[in-house]
Amino acid sequence: MIRWSFEKIAEGVFNTEQVYKMAKEKGFKGTKSLFWTAIRNPVYCGKIELPKYKEEEGRLIKGQHEPLISEALYYQVQDVLDGRKRGQYRLKVASNETMPLRGFLICPHCGKLLTGSKSKGNTKYYSYYHCFDGCTCRFRADKVNDVFVYELKKYIPRPEMTEVYKLTLLEAWNNQTSHLRNGHKQLLSQIKELEDKLSYIRDLLSSRQLSPEDFREMKSEYTTKLEKLEAKLSATENDNVSIDGLLDKGVKNLLVLDTIYQDGGIEKKREVISSMYPEKMTFDGFVLRTPRINEAVRFIYMINSELGQNKNRTNLKNSNLSCQVGVRRFELPAPTSLTWCANRAALHPEKNCHKVF
Repeated sequence: MIRWSFEKIAEGVFNTEQVYKMAKEKGFKGTKSLFWTAIRNPVYCGKIELPKYKEEEGRLIKGQHEPLISEALYYQVQDVLDGRKRGQYRLKVASNETMPLRGFLICPHCGKLLTGSKSKGNTKYYSYYHCFDGCTCRFRADKVNDVFVYELKKYIPRPEMTEVYKLTLLEAWNNQTSHLRNGHKQLLSQIKELEDKLSYIRDLLSSRQLSPEDFREMKSEYTTKLEKLEAKLSATENDNVSIDGLLDKGVKNLLVLDTIYQDGGIEKKREVISSMYPEKMTFDGFVLRTPRINEAVRFIYMINSELGQNKNRTNLKNSNLSCQVGVRRFELPAPTSLTWCANRAALHPEKNCHKVF
């Protein structure tokens, strides 16, 4: 439970309060105060706090126990808690299974985020995505959900083109993460700089140009920074995640994307939505629009489009696709039957359009 809590906070998807509530649901028995104490406790990364004694400053030392988490993960969480690293926190999961898009749709009239609720019809309750504060915009939830599922299927890769997708995604990944490959060298440089500073203040102390009190204070500051950098360096050296394995798993999931979405619970549905569409969507009764979609899925969509326009083409230039994807605006066009149904649902919520689907 502790390991899971550290990992969740480090992801930056949920804030600490949300992680605590999720931990309670998973079986955490402690109070909120105990939870906060736990995620601040270095003992879980194998360190023990040695208190100040006489002229020696307090410091962390390596314990003999087996750590639950890595030092890098511990310091990453401390950065989040101290405000040095903030994530884009995900909206709270909607509790109603009939409105998975709640919180992801923007009102086409006033630009506010649409909410959702149920309204009683002649024979049963109907769910709606709707605006508030005087704005009358609202759409039948089941109709918008159906349009979304229909459009989601457009991004399912063609099985016979799996290797092409992987090659294109690999090239894009290498291009977009090239700046990270210098991280190892930067960490080594920063560690060397701190080690030089420690050596320098020792020389100053031995030559009596620096008082013992100032030396202890500076040594404590440099040592703390050095431990954090060494932990980060160790994490990068042990990071052997295979991009090939991730590509295989990712493309495999995309092949059954619609099934994963439709068969999953509300949390899984919202996980798919948020990963596919990093920014909000707008539904105006005719089409679903969003300024940006997941980059990997965008590449696959572009390849599918290229294949559709050039059936006889046998050679896809990956670099050209990479350039084109970044400048195109994404729009989800609804077919005539779906558009008619969505409009009819908005005007006559008591009537169903199930025959169309």
